[in-house]
Amino acid sequence: WSSDVCSSDLLDRAGNLEVHGPFSEVEPASSSIQEFLTQIRKELKSSKECLILALVYLDRAGEADPALQIRRLTVRRLVLTAVLLASKFQDDNGHDNSHYAMVGGMTVSELNRLEKHFLQSFGWRLHVDAADYAWYSELVSLAAPCN
Repeated sequence: WSSDVCSSDLLDRAGNLEVHGPFSEVEPASSSIQEFLTQIRKELKSSKECLILALVYLDRAGEADPALQIRRLTVRRLVLTAVLLASKFQDDNGHDNSHYAMVGGMTVSELNRLEKHFLQSFGWRLHVDAADYAWYSELVSLAAPCN
């Protein structure tokens, strides 16, 4: 093995080396991230508040651990785990881990490991201050397409 040989399969669209870690899929899914988010919204019935909290958690995890930054091979597992945690924190009638695992195409034990790793990355801090929540909520509303 030569460290200066790099396969194009290991590069993301920007030409950066893909980081393989606990959240990496073997290969990218065939559906788009928009389709995956629609599936999450439809099958998990996550509240708007839950999705905003998930965005905060994704930022916290990415800042705390570079291996948890969103990349082509990590986006689905990171998003699903963040939504799972936000649902447990925010929504009273959320689904259990087995339902999330089914939506994410993984085993419950694998999702449990991802959940623990994600939480540990940012010190189990699930509470979001009102000012931070408002900032992320505004960010989402600015990014949303006008109808």
